[in-house]
Amino acid sequence: ICRSIGVSNFSPKHLNEIFKICEFIPVVNQIEMNPFLAQKNISEFCRSKNIHITGYCPLARTEKSNDPTLVNIANECGKTWAQVMVRWGLQKQLTTIPKSANPERIRENSDVFNFELNEKQMQRLDDLDEGFRLRPDPNQLP
Repeated sequence: ICRSIGVSNFSPKHLNEIFKICEFIPVVNQIEMNPFLAQKNISEFCRSKNIHITGYCPLARTEKSNDPTLVNIANECGKTWAQVMVRWGLQKQLTTIPKSANPERIRENSDVFNFELNEKQMQRLDDLDEGFRLRPDPNQLP
């Protein structure tokens, strides 16, 4: 017996295929997501179907940690670039799952509930979307 299902890396095309053959609509879709890969089309589609998004690689594996916009916003908030990226996801109503084995970084990544990004900061972060992927694009897979 199944109460609910979740999927990972499903595009709208993949989800529509599931809808045709499955009586359960997924409750969550886990996708790579951060300000540099906002995946607006998948987000909007999932929200329209009441599918929650869990974003993995919310820190872009530190590849973008020196981005000037990101660093400036972190300085404005008195937070780290990683905290800003996690907070962006939370304010987008995502569940974010930053990966770390370092106890100090785990604590740092959790210290994101005592500040909010303002509308202008969120827009500046949204403007960073460049389709930067760390994982293969699921749309390019069969």
